[in-house]
Amino acid sequence: MMTLNHLNLSVRDVTEAKNFFETYFDFRVLEEKDRPPLTVMIDEGNFVLTVSRLTSEKPVYPKGFHVGFFQPDQAHVWKLYHKLQTGGFAPREPGPVHGSFGFYLEALGGVLIEVSCWE
Repeated sequence: MMTLNHLNLSVRDVTEAKNFFETYFDFRVLEEKDRPPLTVMIDEGNFVLTVSRLTSEKPVYPKGFHVGFFQPDQAHVWKLYHKLQTGGFAPREPGPVHGSFGFYLEALGGVLIEVSCWE
């Protein structure tokens, strides 16, 4: 079985992205580099997320591209929704999302984030 366990996400501000994923999605830093600016992080499930700025151009993602975080249930979805709101973000209100329950949030200069559960 193949498991997707690593993603490099190009962002406009590596420090902002690092703080976002640490604060809201429980990633922890494994390594940071200045040139090119990048941070390697890991979550409790051993998924490795690298946030980087490898060029001076602003990253542009295709329509529909998003990063998703599945939660165990609706209570966890609502908890993260409120935490993001308290942090100054404006996520869409949770509701039905393609057969699941969750919400979308645009953050980090244009990265679409999905938070949902299979209830």
